[in-house]
Amino acid sequence: MANKRIFKKNVSKLTSALINDMMTASVVFDGSDKEAVDNAVINLIKGSEAAVVKANVKFDKGVKAFESQALYSKAKAKFFHDVFRKLKKEYSECVEKSISTFNAAFPEELKKNLKKETAD
Repeated sequence: MANKRIFKKNVSKLTSALINDMMTASVVFDGSDKEAVDNAVINLIKGSEAAVVKANVKFDKGVKAFESQALYSKAKAKFFHDVFRKLKKEYSECVEKSISTFNAAFPEELKKNLKKETAD
């Protein structure tokens, strides 16, 4: 990830798009479990907020804590690489959980009919 700002924008855009699609589908297709859809949306919002807040982390050591500028730069880059790898993993798991919850909110018959319609 290039920087925190890009990460935060990507999380925000993905979350907005998923929530938009979830809410649209729950209104368009009859028979959905509205509570499950609400839980999926709430879980997604909480996960995105957590990712954005955790992205504001700062490297807590200064240059003087290292023998050289090169070692400092290397340690700082590794720190942020590890932090953002963890954040991406946590956010991805949140998205997958929300999508699973959302998909479970619709009856199997509706899913089969939609698959038939899109296959034709």
